[in-house]
Amino acid sequence: MLNNCEQIEGGMMTEQEYLETRVTTQRKYFSEKATSYKKYYYITSILKLVISLVITVMSSVAFEISPVSILIAVLSALMALIEGILLLYKFNENWITYRMTSENLKKEEFLFKTRSGEYYMLDDSQALNIFVQNTETVIQNSNKHWEGIYNNKRGEN
Repeated sequence: MLNNCEQIEGGMMTEQEYLETRVTTQRKYFSEKATSYKKYYYITSILKLVISLVITVMSSVAFEISPVSILIAVLSALMALIEGILLLYKFNENWITYRMTSENLKKEEFLFKTRSGEYYMLDDSQALNIFVQNTETVIQNSNKHWEGIYNNKRGEN
């Protein structure tokens, strides 16, 4: 491996600088986003489930205009709103995309640091070159996947 003083080809960034500024920050970003979207997905899904259960119970009680029928109407509207939020923000899809990217970056970093897989028996310069290419490909693929999710969303309207 390159030490902190040696430069990557072109003299732009050391291996350690790349690991710290690009790989670690990107992995952390995707991991944090995955955690947030997982939380949002579960919260909105549970809320949606609870409201639908309340609607079901209350609808069997209400036969005429009453506070119960008004509450049913309000809860039905909330259900539609929550479903719309889930469709609009795509918490589930984002959570999975961010988690996959974070895990792929983690795997690539592990293989590089242990000189396993395609990094086996390569000199430091070759290994770093392949590592940078693979890392950038993981990030680019995530960006394309994310873009696809949101292009599909626009196509639905």
